[in-house]
Amino acid sequence: MNILCVFFMFFLEKIPQDLQEIWSEIDSVNINLDLHKDKVEQNKISIREAEEEANSIESNIEALTNKKNQFFVLKIQLEEEIKQHYSRLSSVLNASLKDKQIIPSWFMVFGYEKNLDAYQEKVKNMTGSISSMESSLSKVSVDIGMVEDFLSDSEFKKDGVYKSISKKESELSASLDALEQFNSTYKQEITNLWHKRNQLELEVDAETILTYRGARWELPLYKPCEGRLSSPFDPKRLHPVLGYVRPHNGQDIAAPKGTPVYAAETGRVIFVGERGGNWAGLGKFVIIQHAEGWTTRYAHLSKILIDNEKAVKRGDLIGLVGSTGLSTGPHLHFETRKNDIPYDPQPYLKSDEK
Repeated sequence: MNILCVFFMFFLEKIPQDLQEIWSEIDSVNINLDLHKDKVEQNKISIREAEEEANSIESNIEALTNKKNQFFVLKIQLEEEIKQHYSRLSSVLNASLKDKQIIPSWFMVFGYEKNLDAYQEKVKNMTGSISSMESSLSKVSVDIGMVEDFLSDSEFKKDGVYKSISKKESELSASLDALEQFNSTYKQEITNLWHKRNQLELEVDAETILTYRGARWELPLYKPCEGRLSSPFDPKRLHPVLGYVRPHNGQDIAAPKGTPVYAAETGRVIFVGERGGNWAGLGKFVIIQHAEGWTTRYAHLSKILIDNEKAVKRGDLIGLVGSTGLSTGPHLHFETRKNDIPYDPQPYLKSDEK
């Protein structure tokens, strides 16, 4: 048995069997939920890829259509030029015959043959030009045929892709319905499992839970403090102390000094105390690292009751409400951040749990 197995066996011995069973049931539900979510996401990706292919085909059809139109313009121009050249050739031939008819035969000795040679040279040049233009016209006709073949092929592909998109959209709709049905069926079940787990975890220390199960981010969060919402999340709030507009990156919960402050979710404490600079206004505060890049902040505390780097469970007491830092009165400033980007905590706190 390797060291890792021994390590986990040590922690498992500290965890009640019924709690382990609850964890397994929660894992099973979450795995099934993830499968449904993955199917939805895969269908969305498949539709996006098909739409990109359709857009590419549409662009190709537009380019081919423009090319076809250019060829048709060129064809019309060549046909008109050939018509004009034939007309001029006819005029030259008629003039040659006319000259031959009106000039007496005895006058030929004075140079009619040279005049006839000039007509012949002109006819030769014009027939050469006509032949060249007819060759170009033939090539343009071939090019038009090729473009029309490409257009026909592209239209066929486009129809196939749009049929595929329609099918994929039906599959997405079915997967969304399945996900909604799963959520509807298991929402109460997972809520009950969480409640049982939380009760059983009261008997297990936070470090054991964090080591064996890891940090969490399960919604709704545990309410960090009893009190009244005195100032909501507001990126354009007028600061009550500084007197100018400054983002309010969390929510303020007004409560008497000394009111308990609880960890909103299981995780590890990554900061306790006070800081200068831009952090000075927070007074005494705590930061807890949770799963999926989430952190929570608890500021203006009168007293911190947890040490840095300690594991905490959902609902653990971590401090007391105060008015340290830039504050107009006792309250808890509570933040929820993902990858250090602040989000309004309110949607994550809608819970009757206490």
